[in-house]
Amino acid sequence: GRIESPELVAWLREAFGDDRLWSPTQIESYAKCPWAYFSQRLLRVEAREDPDEDMDKRARGSVLHAALKRFYDRARDRTAAPVFLSETDRAWAMPLLAESLREALAGAGRGLWLGHPALQDAKYAELERMLQRYLDFEMAENRKAFDGRTTAGRTIRTAVDAHELPFDGMVLERDGVVFRFRGSIDRVEVSADDRSDGAWVAAVDYKTTKYSAPGAGKKEAWDDGVVLQVPLYAHALAVLRPGTKVARVEYRAIKTAERVHSLSLVRV
Repeated sequence: GRIESPELVAWLREAFGDDRLWSPTQIESYAKCPWAYFSQRLLRVEAREDPDEDMDKRARGSVLHAALKRFYDRARDRTAAPVFLSETDRAWAMPLLAESLREALAGAGRGLWLGHPALQDAKYAELERMLQRYLDFEMAENRKAFDGRTTAGRTIRTAVDAHELPFDGMVLERDGVVFRFRGSIDRVEVSADDRSDGAWVAAVDYKTTKYSAPGAGKKEAWDDGVVLQVPLYAHALAVLRPGTKVARVEYRAIKTAERVHSLSLVRV
């Protein structure tokens, strides 16, 4: 029904006016389904799943994100430089990945259901295999980056520099509309390419599967106007790191090990 109460209309005008501080995740959720945003964010209606002995989806995504952050932070400490993995790194990378996953599971928040204790060893093994496949995918993509016949080879090569880069008070103004937002970028990469001058950066947002990306990962999502999170990250990254240029933004699906909605802003 329509919201006609003057008090509610006034509250909505104030709460969602020009001064509202959004997050890229929120604005993308609104673009995908305004009703879902209204019911979840304003009415506080939550879908309750039936009790399950398996790890819940939110917990799985949180653990996978945390494991990759721990892995790349330690890999950067090891290499003393942004991380550009290759197959020759496998001997140290896979044990470090397993250790990072164990720590991520141990540090998971109390509000997360990690599944029945009797199943946790099996769940750990499943998540480890998933992350190993994902790391294999990244190594293969980095190898392709040296082949000019491939799409990867025609983009700026970038190496992993940081995870969970926070930003606050970003302002984007277009056609008289002011949009303010804050959040954090899952992964920031920097140039590792000698073919192009300049300080290039890239932004990556992790998704558990491509189906959790806008439009279930289909390219039509761009035309539908629902791919908003990583473009907003590009704007934030350009502000956070002045003097740099954004080479690429994309989602990366961990379970299905693939790039999703990859947008290259420069070609080599």
